[in-house]
Amino acid sequence: MAWTTPRTWAVNQQLTAALMNQHVRDNLSYLYDNMQRKLVTGYDYDVNKQSTTSTSYTDTTISVKITTTLQCTLLIIAHAKLRTQGGGSYPAYAAIHNGTTQLLERTVALQEYSEETWVLRVPGQAAGVYTYKLQFKITSGSTAWLDDAGMIVIAIPE
Repeated sequence: MAWTTPRTWAVNQQLTAALMNQHVRDNLSYLYDNMQRKLVTGYDYDVNKQSTTSTSYTDTTISVKITTTLQCTLLIIAHAKLRTQGGGSYPAYAAIHNGTTQLLERTVALQEYSEETWVLRVPGQAAGVYTYKLQFKITSGSTAWLDDAGMIVIAIPE
């Protein structure tokens, strides 16, 4: 569908469905279909408690997959309550991971839940499919607990 230069209407000119379709509906469709700035979002959330005794990063149930069609800046917002069963001697860690690289890591050495929200900006991402996961681990000899966790990924076209 091509863009049609909007008509200049004259007084008492007959309005027809064909003219309205061509100059209003079709032009609005053209603008939408060719919009350069399409925002893409993905979201995942789990209110359930998760635990691990692993000293290597373990995937949580939180995973967000988005597909972008333009180069964009990704804005990743993660939220979780994290605690360690072993206190300061055995800190717990949570991280945002993209399947290849750990992008952001947070730690807590508290035996009660520490609630945090993390924001990560990843500029210059080419069009493509991206998956981000929330992972966590314990340093040794204890248990890490994750609760009320979620993640939002927003792709903002550049």
